[in-house]
Amino acid sequence: MLLTSLISMKYKGKDNVREYILEMSHLASKLKTLQFELSEDLLVHLVLISLPAYFNQFKQFGSDH
Repeated sequence: MLLTSLISMKYKGKDNVREYILEMSHLASKLKTLQFELSEDLLVHLVLISLPAYFNQFKQFGSDH
């Protein structure tokens, strides 16, 4: 259930993007306590693909590194 929640998250632009990313990180931490650890690269990828099109410049930067 936690993994599904994390994977299906989409940023709607209503809240602070920093808070949104922290929420995703918090879910990843909960998964880690259940012995299901996600790599940092995978978490970054999940964050980037959950952001809307107006974040494309960050998506391009994130995919280069």
